Amino acid sequence: MIWILTSPQAIPDEATHLNALLEAGADVLLLRKPGWEEEAYAQLLDQLSTRFYNRILVAGQPDLAMRYSLLGVHMSEMRRQALVKGVQKPHAMFGSTAVHAVEAIPYLKSYWDGLLVSPVFDSISKQGYKSAINTIPPATGTKLVALGGINVHTAPMARQMGFDGVAVMGALWDRPAESVHTFNNIKAAWHHM
Repeated sequence: MIWILTSPQAIPDEATHLNALLEAGADVLLLRKPGWEEEAYAQLLDQLSTRFYNRILVAGQPDLAMRYSLLGVHMSEMRRQALVKGVQKPHAMFGSTAVHAVEAIPYLKSYWDGLLVSPVFDSISKQGYKSAINTIPPATGTKLVALGGINVHTAPMARQMGFDGVAVMGALWDRPAESVHTFNNIKAAWHHM
């Protein structure tokens, strides 16, 4: 399973690149733009093909996810921790959250469909964001997705570690014009492990 995370900043022709990546077979697209309001997300969603909505997660915008019939909502670790204990994802909607400590996985797997675990490898997009994950506990029923430093070389390593998928960001957005080519190479490396 290959997840695509948007660049934190807007990039030229972003919707064109995102549609192409979904067309190329990205399993999940996580729209995550720190600081964006609902309307900015809506403008980007309006530029994406509606046939891909069932594969799109949106960060922290449950109303938008329901309005557009998206796959679901992603919750940052900080936002999740700020919630009152026991509050979890909206009913009947796929929910994912970020995890930066493997010790949290056994607890969180009961509440979330997907856990973005990071940083698994040294980050490509965040200088100095070093690998902190060596092993992962089993998480039956929850998808564990490796994030941080994912490229053509590290994707197969994440699979060997037991991850259900990888989330790609920095490797794609360093050169947006080559994003589909880069994605296809990572997808091939993941599947040919």
